[in-house]
Amino acid sequence: MKYIDADKLIAEIKTRKNAEGWCTVGSDTADVYYARGFRFACEFVLDTLASLQQEQPEVDLEKEFEKYMSSKDESGFVLNRAGFTNPQTAYKLARYFYELGLKARKEG
Repeated sequence: MKYIDADKLIAEIKTRKNAEGWCTVGSDTADVYYARGFRFACEFVLDTLASLQQEQPEVDLEKEFEKYMSSKDESGFVLNRAGFTNPQTAYKLARYFYELGLKARKEG
């Protein structure tokens, strides 16, 4: 899946919003309304992007891992069958993939 760089998108919208020609107000009333509408649409998109980019809260991986291991389902059984008799070994594996996912999200 391919993602758009949000910072580049925001910069491009700001450039177009403020570009001469796009928002030049002429003497024609249609030009005035077009320029105002275009600027309003740009501001709306920028505000929407800003609201979507709010920082995601960090997850307490250790707490979540303990919760998972103590759950009543077969999670502990599955880990033990896979050879993870030491919970710290399983935790290290979980942390590795968690951090790998965070790194991929930041690079993506």
